[in-house]
Amino acid sequence: MASPSLPPLAVIAGPTASGKSAFALRMAETRRGVIINADASQCYRDLCVLSARPSPAETARAPHRLYGFLAAEAPLGA
Repeated sequence: MASPSLPPLAVIAGPTASGKSAFALRMAETRRGVIINADASQCYRDLCVLSARPSPAETARAPHRLYGFLAAEAPLGA
């Protein structure tokens, strides 16, 4: 029995303010992809400005996951 093929996965990494988010957004738009966050500070609801969380306009352009799902006092571990 053949297994279904999985969609390709791209991991984008780099230093702060190097254009990762803009690149990920362009890539998600052209490939109909989803942006999945792995930045610990962006997981917290109350750190919108400090963590450079995507704007409503950006989230309308492509689905974004794992942004702002934790309360400030919630622990986060790997």
